[in-house]
Amino acid sequence: PPRRPPPLESLNDLNKQLKDDGVQFAPEASIHLTAITASITKLEANRRIAHDQLEVETIETSKLRHQIKNMSDRVRDEILADVAAARASNGEKMEQLRKDLHTASQHREETVGKLQGLLTQNKTLHSEQEQVKAEHKAAIATLNDQVDLKYSLQKKLDQTL
Repeated sequence: PPRRPPPLESLNDLNKQLKDDGVQFAPEASIHLTAITASITKLEANRRIAHDQLEVETIETSKLRHQIKNMSDRVRDEILADVAAARASNGEKMEQLRKDLHTASQHREETVGKLQGLLTQNKTLHSEQEQVKAEHKAAIATLNDQVDLKYSLQKKLDQTL
């Protein structure tokens, strides 16, 4: 059983002393002292309950504070992990873009080289085309001359006959 608070001991001692001394108002005082003792006992019980509740709330508050700190640490760690992942992802994307740019640059260089080759080939073919046109024109002129000669010889032959 819990120890009685000192004020209750003092009230009990006072009540006993009043009864022992045979004081005239002892019965009435005893009633009041008993009521005061009951009130103090009730207050003490309420104080203990409040103290226990305060202790429980303090423990719960401490747990919540710890959870909040851990949550803050966890959120910070998650943010740092997300930032690191984003940087890694961006690094991978940047590397891929560099590779793509290098590939595109090589493709462009190859295309420029092919274009230069085609332009050179086009010049050569254009010269050959001009030469073939000139030869064709000369061949046609020769054929026309031969046809003219043939007609003129045929005409002379026809006239001599």
